[in-house]
Amino acid sequence: MSTLQKSEKTARRVLYLDYLIMYRLNSWIPKGGIGFFTVIFIAGYALVWVCIYTFIKIKTERLNRKMRHISE
Repeated sequence: MSTLQKSEKTARRVLYLDYLIMYRLNSWIPKGGIGFFTVIFIAGYALVWVCIYTFIKIKTERLNRKMRHISE
């Protein structure tokens, strides 16, 4: 596993724990609701990254088409 992959994994854990701790301290999550929170967190995290990936992929494809057109 590369250093970048390790740091991304650590960042995900820190983000999750930060939200979990803050929500628990403010009593926004009941004690039995941590599993539900985890599922919602993972779904939201995945949705955000799918949106980012899609946006970047579209922009990259457009840029590649322009570059191919210029090099012809």
